[in-house]
Amino acid sequence: MLSLLGTLFVAQGCRSLEPVMPAAMIRPITVSTNEFTGSSSLLSGFDIDRAHASLKPGDSALVGVLAEIDGRRSVHYMLVARQETDSTSSGVQTWRRTIGGPNLPASYIGLRVPLVIDVYDEQGRRIERSEQSPPDLLLGDPLYRLAAWVTALGPEIATRAAEANEHDEIPLLQLPDDAALGIIAVEQFAQVIGDLTTMRRTLMPVISRPPLLSLLLGDRTVRIVITPGGFGPERRRFGEDELIVYGVPIEVRIGEHVALQARLLIAEPAGPNTLLGGITELHAQHPHRPEQRALIRLLAARRGPPPQEQVSTVPGKGEQ
Repeated sequence: MLSLLGTLFVAQGCRSLEPVMPAAMIRPITVSTNEFTGSSSLLSGFDIDRAHASLKPGDSALVGVLAEIDGRRSVHYMLVARQETDSTSSGVQTWRRTIGGPNLPASYIGLRVPLVIDVYDEQGRRIERSEQSPPDLLLGDPLYRLAAWVTALGPEIATRAAEANEHDEIPLLQLPDDAALGIIAVEQFAQVIGDLTTMRRTLMPVISRPPLLSLLLGDRTVRIVITPGGFGPERRRFGEDELIVYGVPIEVRIGEHVALQARLLIAEPAGPNTLLGGITELHAQHPHRPEQRALIRLLAARRGPPPQEQVSTVPGKGEQ
């Protein structure tokens, strides 16, 4: 699980044990029209619901995972569904998180959302199931707010980067609460993926492990670093509708070692798409072996069936 220091860094360069290209320059996988053909039998289409953007029981989202390792491609699907909850049950779980920083600590408290995640192979056969309960606060708009906040600071980031040494990290202004929650949401997304055995095995070749000696003697702190090169807002089509999308390049670092480079595409919350915190695409790349890369893409997001209405029968004329 990734840990958070409570401070967001935006980096112009990166102090890595080996030089790496900027995260914004990662080479996305080219996806052909028939790459995710097995998805239609699992879930298709998009329900865009800006007016009621929060999750509802029964909402579901389908994700395609395409990994390109040593020239070979593999395809998997993840079907994420929000389960029904019983607020009177003693099994309801709460969540608390405190992070530190110059003007913090700030504490976040909320409920957990019960999810069931099914993993399928390329032919649509289920190969794994996991039940997880991420915090409800992270399945709304924190990532979208973080992306908008960072993008709005683009000119300031560029100015600071130009004035700094290329290997310096540039601490930004104190994070607002919603942006801090966005960083935690990135953590949570990584944890959800990491708790799935199939996904761990599929995506591990994309991650660069630091040398053993640096792990034993060096800084082992794990940080999420947002790098210059984001974009947005722009409109992208989802089914018959469009959503505003931001792009945010990130690096995951262990001490001074860049372990992973990625670009997140984050859409405004619109109902079932918040099952993934608004992430619609994630392009990931090994920092030192760019041919090792992966794509996680939202393929469908649908509302669950409406709650069954209780119809009371009123005896009519002639009924006994």
